[in-house]
Amino acid sequence: MPRKRLSMHKIKELLRLKFALNLSTRQISSSLAISVGSTQDYLARARIAGISWPMCEEISDQDIEDLLFPSSSGSKIDHKPLPDWHLIEC
Repeated sequence: MPRKRLSMHKIKELLRLKFALNLSTRQISSSLAISVGSTQDYLARARIAGISWPMCEEISDQDIEDLLFPSSSGSKIDHKPLPDWHLIEC
């Protein structure tokens, strides 16, 4: 079962603890009362997205969400081509 996402407040705090205070993964997870695995996952997502702490304060929560979870953001429109109904005989 997929785990519930952290609130944006906790995500920003996680990034602050890592980048501004240089705490370890275990210290961050203990401070925020989340698992070490979740902490590692969010830090890996931030690294892949190129997010750092000062940048995190300057961009919107939605932009951070889109950067951390690119596949789940935006509309979920199916991009399959539609058939040419004029060519299909009924």
